[in-house]
Amino acid sequence: TAVLDRTNDRVYDATTNVVRAVMGLSQGVQAHQAQQYLDLVKKVGFELRELLASVDRLIPDFPEASHRQVEMAHKVLSKDMTELVNNMKLAQKYNNTLVEGEYRKRMLSSAHILAMDAKNLLDVVDTIRINYPSVEQLFLRSTVSSGISSSSSSATGHLHHHQDQHRPSRNSTSSGSPSISTSSSAASSLEKHKDTTPCSP
Repeated sequence: TAVLDRTNDRVYDATTNVVRAVMGLSQGVQAHQAQQYLDLVKKVGFELRELLASVDRLIPDFPEASHRQVEMAHKVLSKDMTELVNNMKLAQKYNNTLVEGEYRKRMLSSAHILAMDAKNLLDVVDTIRINYPSVEQLFLRSTVSSGISSSSSSATGHLHHHQDQHRPSRNSTSSGSPSISTSSSAASSLEKHKDTTPCSP
């Protein structure tokens, strides 16, 4: 991994989360927790979507010459997720059979490959940052902007708290959630198979 400023580096953070999800999956598979395979793979899929979405948000600011390399790494990860889902189904299907061990090994192998390819995508983004100073400046400006926004939010919070102490309280509710780019169709297909994938007791 390149030595870069990781402050507010969403690609780095998302890659770390993918690796952690794969580690959790590996532990579950090694412990023969077949009933948890679906949830563990869904967790990997969710974190992978977050990673791909974080890269998608950056691509418009990348030099056009670098787009193909990013897209290739992107496609490899989507293929990896499809392979992981397929191996999960086989591991569930053959749970508590003589060939169970073989399919668990395949599931572990595909998860490991996915983690390595996620790291490769981070390396691709890092290389672009190193080779194109203008891109690195975007990361640095993001860090500065985030710091200013954080300070402003803190100050605004204190102001609101002060105002609330000097006026009658009233109930108010608000809700909202950011949309997440579903870049990996393989990951989202997990929901489709949730009720159809057989699990041995």
